[in-house]
Amino acid sequence: IVAHMMPDLPNVDFERDVEQFMEFFENPAFRADGLKIYPTLVIRGTGLYELWKTGRYRSYPPSTLVDLIAKIWHWYRRGLGFT
Repeated sequence: IVAHMMPDLPNVDFERDVEQFMEFFENPAFRADGLKIYPTLVIRGTGLYELWKTGRYRSYPPSTLVDLIAKIWHWYRRGLGFT
């Protein structure tokens, strides 16, 4: 089983994204064989685009995403979350 996660969604802040990934890696109920992380993309013609266009959605700056991926890599290297 491969888990799929998408950080940086609307109405979810960085701390909540970190909590969700920690839950994935530390909770035995979520053991998986792999993890795919998808970027949140703002694509013209979508609801997310309209939120972004009107200032109701702002994506994380690149440094924040790098920080999140570094945390995920740390948990992965500790051997958490995978069977």
